[in-house]
Parts: sequence; C-alpha cells; structure tokens
Amino acid sequence: MSPGIVGRLFREFAVTLSVAIGVSLFVSLTATPMSVRAFPTHRTWWPRLRLSLAEGLFNGLVMFTTVAAGHSSPPVAVSLITIGTVILTGYMIRRSPKAFSHSRTPDAVNGYIQGDQDISFAAIPTSSASNAILMKDPAVDTVTAFTGGGNGTSTSRMFAQ
Repeated sequence: MSPGIVGRLFREFAVTLSVAIGVSLFVSLTATPMSVRAFPTHRTWWPRLRLSLAEGLFNGLVMFTTVAAGHSSPPVAVSLITIGTVILTGYMIRRSPKAFSHSRTPDAVNGYIQGDQDISFAAIPTSSASNAILMKDPAVDTVTAFTGGGNGTSTSRMFAQ
C-alpha cells in the first residue's frame, strides 16, 4: 500500500468498497428471497404480460449468447487471450505511477522566518547565517534565500534542495 495521503485515501476506499460488497451480499442472501416470497401468488393479466415480456427478453439474450459463443474462437485460443490479458494487466499495474501527480520540485524544503512587526529591516536574521546552517547538512545541494516581500518586510524565506 502507498504511504502518506495517497495510501490513506486508497485504504479508506478499500474499506468502503469491502463494506459495500458485504452489505450487498447480506441483502442478496436474506432480504431479496424474503421479499420475493411476499409477492402474491394469484395471477392477473397484467403481471402475466410483464412476465412474458421479461421472459421473452431473457430468452432472446440467452439465445444470442449461445449463438455468439458457438461462433467464437476455439476454447484454447479464448483461454490464451484471457491469460494474456491478465498478465498484461499485471504488467501495466506495476509500470503505472503510484501517486496521483508528481512533485515539480522533488526533495525541496521551504523555510520561513518571521520577525516582530516592529523590527527593522536590517535587524532581520540574515539569510547568510541561515544558509550556513543549512549548507552544513550533506544532503543539501543548494540554498536560496531572500528577505522582505510578501506580507511585510519582517520576513525571510529560503528554499533548499
């Protein structure tokens, strides 16, 4: 399972789907047979007409399926196509990306320093001091920082990669 937000989303979706299938199974095995049993047994012309129309459609569908199956490829070819489709599906699932979108800046860290409202621009912690601290880490390649801008002049922002 994927880690992070995407993994949580898929886990919750899987639980929801499993519960929905379980409820559907329970209803189809209990409530549906009981409700069918509750139908009246006497016949009038209207239910007979509806039943004959439904039976005609069902019988036509069965006949179409039987004819179509008789004209299909040999069973060995159909089995090979099915196995090939399953293998191709597994291959495509393994090759597909596991996240919804890729990050535009991989392994990037953003930092933000905010001073008091009454601090002067010159008294803001210098970006060179912050850069030196970040550059001591061997995993950091570059650091870019600037002071001011945004919601006031008492801020300093830095981006490390």
